[in-house]
Amino acid sequence: MRLERVFLDSNVLVSAIISHGNENAVLELALDGKIRVVVSEFVLGEVRRVIGEKFPERLRRMEEALFQLEHELVATADPLLTARAAALVRDPGDVEVLAGILASKPDVALTGDKDLLTDEVRAVAHTRRCEEYLESLERD
Repeated sequence: MRLERVFLDSNVLVSAIISHGNENAVLELALDGKIRVVVSEFVLGEVRRVIGEKFPERLRRMEEALFQLEHELVATADPLLTARAAALVRDPGDVEVLAGILASKPDVALTGDKDLLTDEVRAVAHTRRCEEYLESLERD
């Protein structure tokens, strides 16, 4: 049976590291080998920066989780995907994230960013909130 490929946005990973909510439940699914995480180099850089600046006491937990986490790493997206992403999002900070999602073609991309959950983005990428994703797993 093929594991579902799940792209994690930086806000999901940061929340998973610092709290015990839905994002942490998704991380636990990944650590238990129930889903395959897809993450971009851009997202990992953003996670390291945010944790380092705002939650330096969690840096070790973050690095341990990333070390244990079997994941697929997506390189920076090509310029065509970046341009496509730029046309779909309002916030320039979301362009690289969406480009990584488009490049990796995951089964689902989890985010808490409302700009990545618009109808326009959902037309080209299967984006969901962690809560929605976990509820769908319970139904299946």
